Amino acid sequence: MKQTELTEKDLHCLARIIQSEESMHSVKCLYCRYAIECKEDLMQNKKLPYMPVLKKLEQITGVNIFMSQKTIQKEILAGSWIEKNPELLKLFSGMTFAAQICFLKSRDILKYVQQGK
Repeated sequence: MKQTELTEKDLHCLARIIQSEESMHSVKCLYCRYAIECKEDLMQNKKLPYMPVLKKLEQITGVNIFMSQKTIQKEILAGSWIEKNPELLKLFSGMTFAAQICFLKSRDILKYVQQGK
């Protein structure tokens, strides 16, 4: 089985995606070094040019990037430090994603973090 690798173009694309999210503006492709090349690909294949890069990243890391609202609370836990703590995993598995976020921001989470060391 061939291992998926990220090219320089893929890394540049991922950097633009992160930059776009941080700036709160969706400009990831507008200023990209590969914009013209990707535009041609978009016109031929009718697919967003950054989707294959995100799929590659998902294959390499095992992190599900395209989570559905129905399964997000379980998918977000996969491969996390919480998954390695059975008591906490059981607690989180019964919570909504919003409740998980609130719990992670609370001081109560510190006892689990300290146990994991």
